Amino acid sequence: MHKFSKSEAIIFGWTEAKKRIGFFLGVLAIIILIFAGFNLIAGVLAFVLEDGFLAVLMGIIIYIVNSWVLPQILNMGYIKIGLKICDGEKPKMEDLLNCYPLFFRFIAATALYGTLVALGLISFVVPGVILAVKFGYYAYFIVDKNQGVIESLKSSSRITMGSKWNLFLFWMLLCVINILGLLCFVVGLIITLPLSLIAISYVYRRLLEHGDVDTVFGQVDKQTEMINKGS
Repeated sequence: MHKFSKSEAIIFGWTEAKKRIGFFLGVLAIIILIFAGFNLIAGVLAFVLEDGFLAVLMGIIIYIVNSWVLPQILNMGYIKIGLKICDGEKPKMEDLLNCYPLFFRFIAATALYGTLVALGLISFVVPGVILAVKFGYYAYFIVDKNQGVIESLKSSSRITMGSKWNLFLFWMLLCVINILGLLCFVVGLIITLPLSLIAISYVYRRLLEHGDVDTVFGQVDKQTEMINKGS
């Protein structure tokens, strides 16, 4: 028996994305302004700084921020927005940036995840796909449960147990939906990307409902409580 319904997740994502199209357009505008702002700063500094070394140094720093730091912070914020929508809460624009304290943990987990998947892909592709699905929800556990690098990967492994094939088909279906959105003169992505975010967050919540992670945590808490009472 599947732990979640692909069609149910996509319908939920479609419904919620349409309802909040204005909000997501605002999110898109803010993201564009942030990156444009950093590029503008880079251009001004390159023009103003007379010292060639300083200009190059500032250019490198701004490139790192634009290419590595901001995308990861925005990615965490995007996940938080998806989770809030699934929880019936109202997302806010500031949610995009307020996960920054988790940055180093998130980047370390992302690097480890990418390494594992890459090694799996080298090993005849299929192992890489399995690992990508198995550990695919690590980011959600960091943002939602404030977990550490290894802990988030382990938690993702637990909740995806028995659902890897269904998850793979679900993600492939979302890829097709986004390709169709791209073919619609790119404008379609304005609805398909939020749809995908909400649908993926919805599936995460459904997988958690089966208690694979929460049950383990609950058992540990109960055992700790019993030990404390005994002492």
